[in-house]
Amino acid sequence: MLFKLAFHTYEALSNKSKIQERNKKKEAGKAYDQDDDLDLVSNMSDESTMTMGGPPEIRDRKIERYDEKLDVELNRYLHKWIIVILYYQVAWVFRILGWFLPAIPALRICLGFWIMLPQFRGEFFLWHALESYIKKCEQTLMGYRCVLSSYTVRFFTLVHQGAL
Repeated sequence: MLFKLAFHTYEALSNKSKIQERNKKKEAGKAYDQDDDLDLVSNMSDESTMTMGGPPEIRDRKIERYDEKLDVELNRYLHKWIIVILYYQVAWVFRILGWFLPAIPALRICLGFWIMLPQFRGEFFLWHALESYIKKCEQTLMGYRCVLSSYTVRFFTLVHQGAL
C-alpha cells in the first residue's frame, strides 16, 4: 500500500515539476528541449535514452540532476506519509484523552494541520524527533532476526544433518 502511494507520488511530482519547468521557460521566452522529459528519465530503457538529445555524458548529467531533485521531493512526501500513518495509529490516545480534556479534538485538528500543511513542515520535525526511536527499533528487530536465523541454521545442520 505504501509502495503504491510512493509510486503515485513520484509520478505526480515528476509531471508537476515538468509542467512547471516548461511554463517557466515559456514565460521567459526560451525554447525548451522536449527530449529531456522526466518520463524518459524514469523509464530508463534503451529506447527512451536513445531519444534524448546530446552526447551520453550530457544526458547522464541531466538524468542525475532530475534524480536529485526528485529524490529530495520524494523523501519529503514519504516522511509526510509515514508520520500520517503513525498519527492515525495513535489516534486512540486522543479518543481516551478526549474523555478527560475537552480541548483534545481542537488539539488533534491543529496537529493534523501542522503535519499536512507544507508551509509548517511539521512532518520534518516529527520525523527527526522519532527517527532515533525508529532506528533503535529496527536494530533490535535485526538482532532478533539474526539470532533466530542462527538458531534455525544450527538446528538444521546439527539435528537433522543425516536427513539432508
